[in-house]
Amino acid sequence: MGPAGPAGAGAPGPQGPAGPAGTGAYAEDVASFAGFTPNAYTGNLGGRPAAHGICAAAFSGAHLCHASEYVLSTSMTPVPAAGAWVDASIIPAGQMTLEGSVAFGRHTDYSCNSFTSTLNDPDGAWIRPNGQVTWASTGACAIARPLACCNGAPKSEFAGFSAQSYTGSMGGRPAVHAICNTAFPGAHLCHAAEYLRTVSATPVPASGAWLDASVVHAGTMSLEGLPSAGRETDYSCDSFTSTVNDEDAAWVQQNGEVTWASTGGCAVARPVACCY
Repeated sequence: MGPAGPAGAGAPGPQGPAGPAGTGAYAEDVASFAGFTPNAYTGNLGGRPAAHGICAAAFSGAHLCHASEYVLSTSMTPVPAAGAWVDASIIPAGQMTLEGSVAFGRHTDYSCNSFTSTLNDPDGAWIRPNGQVTWASTGACAIARPLACCNGAPKSEFAGFSAQSYTGSMGGRPAVHAICNTAFPGAHLCHAAEYLRTVSATPVPASGAWLDASVVHAGTMSLEGLPSAGRETDYSCDSFTSTVNDEDAAWVQQNGEVTWASTGGCAVARPVACCY
């Protein structure tokens, strides 16, 4: 028998179907600046979701920048003379910052009570005409400024609020994830950082909406939008099994800021905030 011939090479098969579209990144490493809104606003915009909505209306798909996101965008667009509103940012250790790093996320203080106030004493953060981000605790929120809008695409996506409302006793966290999956197939209960990173413009119900708190690297609870923060399972009405008056409870308020209470929160009926 002679030696075997070389292996044949058939024609390539057809190309497989395209994979699902990507959903951005956990860190703000894709920050880009969309622009400043043509209209100026005082610190009372009706809440953070409304601020995101104003940016989305001015620049399709955009949202209100936070300080680090704006700084990372290396924008060359001149800043209006009055400055422009932004959110402050948060560092991995949990403190507020106005500087720029892919490790920083959105902080919801220093924003005129989450953009619902023109009072003299709430904190407000904005970009100065020289491009530096600053803040003041007196007089800032009554000044009309444009909004600074960014195009970054975080991995977290907001699915919606459940149509039904529930007290803090829902049968446990797996049951709450299931409530979200039923309302929005593939969704789950948001945690605080995850929700804030969705930059949702969906109005929050007047009662607020349930979510989990988050946890930072140091192991402490957080209610801010740090990219590296994960899910904290305290502050949730004993993992959504209790309406007892003294259990801790976390929820997103109507102004878009996440809060918690140690008394009375778990007996209130709220929808569930669901994320993908």
